[in-house]
Amino acid sequence: MKNYFFNYSIAFALFFCIVVCNPACNEKKMEKSLVSFVSDSLHPVKYAQYFRLGFYKQYRSVQIVNPWDTSQVKASFVILPENEKEPEISSEFTIIKLPIRKIATTSGTLVSFLEKIGMLSSLKGISDASFILNPFISSEYKKGNIENIGSMESINHEKLLFLNPDITFISLFRDFDPGKLSEITQVAYLADYIEKTPLGRAEWLRFIAVFYGKEKEADSIFSEIESSYLKLKASVNQLQNRPTVFDGMFFQGSWYLSGGDSYMARYYKDAGVDYIWGTDSSTASFPLGFEEIYLSASKADFWRITVNSDQTYSMERFLAEDERYALFKAFTHKNIVYCDTKNLPYFERGIIEPHIILADLVKAFHPELLKDYKPVYYHILK
Repeated sequence: MKNYFFNYSIAFALFFCIVVCNPACNEKKMEKSLVSFVSDSLHPVKYAQYFRLGFYKQYRSVQIVNPWDTSQVKASFVILPENEKEPEISSEFTIIKLPIRKIATTSGTLVSFLEKIGMLSSLKGISDASFILNPFISSEYKKGNIENIGSMESINHEKLLFLNPDITFISLFRDFDPGKLSEITQVAYLADYIEKTPLGRAEWLRFIAVFYGKEKEADSIFSEIESSYLKLKASVNQLQNRPTVFDGMFFQGSWYLSGGDSYMARYYKDAGVDYIWGTDSSTASFPLGFEEIYLSASKADFWRITVNSDQTYSMERFLAEDERYALFKAFTHKNIVYCDTKNLPYFERGIIEPHIILADLVKAFHPELLKDYKPVYYHILK
């Protein structure tokens, strides 16, 4: 770890020398630069759009970018090593002292990030704890070692006050106002779920690792994930045959589809299929009527769905939900690609395993490429 921080110190020193030695820089400009956030050029963020890694003076720093206005920064942190004297900093920055021993969160995806860097035991409070599938978290919750801090819409401030976490990670929503929450605990925002690419979502592992001084470990883990993902993507790019795909289901009068500029649309592209709504510019899901879906997707080769069911899901049960599903080519050819989110940690763990999800999809769309591969999340519905 000392060597890792040493590399960061070198990077900052180089920046400092450039600024100081440049005769064109006057004292005011130099003074301003030394109290500003300086991006990390040695270990840059590669895919994620909504956080930045850098330095504040000689200290490690991280910023969270406003997803709805990327010219604005939602929060800035300075990471202070253990036993380091607290420096004077700009009011725009918040100091986080290492080590972090206790945290709370409203995000289920944080569980898998923490597990990857070996810091899962620091989690002492989480929203909707009873729905978390991770065995350790489930066990600790039942033992009373982890508190349920309520839902994102209604965080239990009293429980947070009792827990007294070093920091609380909150999923960032457009109109969210921390209000009283920021008086109880340090708040850091998570925008991993808004990222538009699978690797961008997974790269938030590096963001979390900063708060634990675990960047070296996280960089190594992410590099392996990235390598596996890109290798499989490259093999798929050689294919000339690209089937078509659509997704979603009809529910309460609407059919919600993945946005054409969403991370799911990127999965389709990288898995070697053409998404019927691939030219759409939405980053989030959007609704259409049944007739619109039928006109555009009735002849598509594949159909992807996620289900949350207490019972074994099957083609028969799927058809029982809406008999009109039989009108689609993907149904009659038994090319329904499904994930059971009730029993599989798809939303919880899948974010840190984009290479596995991609392999699942490639196995479904191009089974000849991965003959011996056993899918983890996505399977062909029987």
